[in-house]
Amino acid sequence: MKKLILLSLLILFTLGCNKDDHHEELIPLFELTLNGNVVDTDSFYRIINTYGGLKTENGVTTKIFILYLQRDEGNPRLNSEHFAVVLKDTNAIENFNLLDEGTYSNPIITSQTINLEIPGDQDYVVYAEALVQDVHDGLICLEAVGEFWNPYQQAFYTVTAKLENYPIGQDVESTPYSYLLD
Repeated sequence: MKKLILLSLLILFTLGCNKDDHHEELIPLFELTLNGNVVDTDSFYRIINTYGGLKTENGVTTKIFILYLQRDEGNPRLNSEHFAVVLKDTNAIENFNLLDEGTYSNPIITSQTINLEIPGDQDYVVYAEALVQDVHDGLICLEAVGEFWNPYQQAFYTVTAKLENYPIGQDVESTPYSYLLD
């Protein structure tokens, strides 16, 4: 009798757990706050791009993920009003993922770093941390927090960002920061 029950349960599980029959649509989510105020990214920014890249040289794999937000229309460029979050791993796992899971920090403690960028050379990061929770099928899930000095506003800004199932672009020209992979 026990064998019959086990066999019945096995058949039910096998028939009921076919992953091909259950496709859940993953909806991208992007939330951003500046100094505690929610930013409507779609209306505030004209360009919202991501870039993910990797290279292996001399047995060392480097991976980069860039979230680039530009206020102006036109091509992404360094001299426009923009904000960028740059995650970089200089000792990444050699696999096909565009970024590795983990905690990316600034000040730098490991090979996984984060930087916050705006135009010019007078901005600086007070602190930043991003937790990359998942990277799958060209999508990323992460939460980030940080504080940076904005010389144009002569003020410190605290930023939080959350991405869920957000597409990672692979067009090297989608941000002006792809050179940081080299």
